[in-house]
Amino acid sequence: MSMRAKLAGALGMLAVSLLLLAGISALTDLLNPVRVPVLMLHSVTREPEGEWSITAEKLREDITLLQAQGYEIVSLQQVIDYGEGKGNLPERPVCLTFDDGYHDNYTELLPLVEELQVPVTVFVIGCTVDSDKVNDAGQRVWLSTEELNALAASPWVTVQTHTWNLHRETTDADSGRTRTYILPLEGETEAHYRAVLTEDFQQEQALLTGSGVSELCAMAYPHGDGCSLTEEILGELGIRLTLTTDYSAGNLVYRGRADSLYNLGRMNLNNDTTAEQLLAYLQRPTQREAIWHLCLRRLGLLS
Repeated sequence: MSMRAKLAGALGMLAVSLLLLAGISALTDLLNPVRVPVLMLHSVTREPEGEWSITAEKLREDITLLQAQGYEIVSLQQVIDYGEGKGNLPERPVCLTFDDGYHDNYTELLPLVEELQVPVTVFVIGCTVDSDKVNDAGQRVWLSTEELNALAASPWVTVQTHTWNLHRETTDADSGRTRTYILPLEGETEAHYRAVLTEDFQQEQALLTGSGVSELCAMAYPHGDGCSLTEEILGELGIRLTLTTDYSAGNLVYRGRADSLYNLGRMNLNNDTTAEQLLAYLQRPTQREAIWHLCLRRLGLLS
């Protein structure tokens, strides 16, 4: 056999080996999705104030607990990168998200995450920024533009969208009917619904990019509600990850499977959440995981 033939044979074997390795790697990614628990928080206060708040002291304790149990707090961008096949995730990831855009996310949350150096995402309702609404104590409720700019400038905070003005029941300008948050109206045409979502998104985008946000890539659905058409339209607008309020969602993210980044569920974390409840959420197998693992065991692919 000539040297050229030997070289061609060796290169052919190398190519086959590389293809096999690539196939094994892809199969491994498919068989081993990463479960990404996501915690949903809202206001961060100095004193307990109810279901949608947590004190800075309690939040510090919960972060310490997570880290002591071997969980690594990751950003949503890291999750997106993994789903798109561009990065890795630790064995035990968890995400911290804060909805609505409260003034105390600047006064209480920002100093805490910068001290502890943990990444968080704040989902802002755009139309509330610079609102003069105050609480019973006379304190401003919502973020100002300057505070939003400061959050967006922090390396530990990612600011994303909770819609511009679809976090409440709104009256449709054309039909006069009441829209329930971001969902389409009954009988609404796709073209009309697409126009409503696009206009709302563009207003939010103008606000957030003007505050230093590089891109809008994630949305927390108002009240956790969205539908397949919502997802389709948002995907076309550049949203690559969506969050609901479904506590039972599996949150299995597959490397290189961008479709696994939609409709991730969350657990509400507040002052009344015990350490046992938090760990139970983080550690429980989902129904989908249990069925998946059973199938793998039956096939002899999992011990």
